[in-house]
Amino acid sequence: MLYRWISTPSRKNIGGAKLRPTAAHVWSGVKNALTAPAGSADVDVDDNPQYDSAETPWPLFLMMLLANGWFVKPAFFLLASGAIPVEVRMRTAMKRLIGFVVAWIVAFIFLPIWLSALAAVAWCAWVTPFILNMNSRMPKEPDG
Repeated sequence: MLYRWISTPSRKNIGGAKLRPTAAHVWSGVKNALTAPAGSADVDVDDNPQYDSAETPWPLFLMMLLANGWFVKPAFFLLASGAIPVEVRMRTAMKRLIGFVVAWIVAFIFLPIWLSALAAVAWCAWVTPFILNMNSRMPKEPDG
């Protein structure tokens, strides 16, 4: 065994989709393992790798999923052959999220407050079950 690393899905790593060791870090570990004498024990699990990205706050990730589903229902950024690349869909979702926030600000400025508040409460009531479902399916931190 030349390199070992364990990823336990959690909110911190967006269900295991983020926070992966960098290629350079893994290659460095492999090169070190290759210099070990033949018959050596397998390498220990790397518990302090250099990660390829920063953590994404869980609330932002949930809002990105909602933006990907046009704020009606969360939609995952699934990998599919022939589909638009995930990076492009994530940038699009971020643009939608910014537009969504601006639209709410405009609504509260130009519409009667009671109407904007009623719409906000209705939307929150609609998406809350989806958010609760997502929260219950993803552990806060990995066990162990």
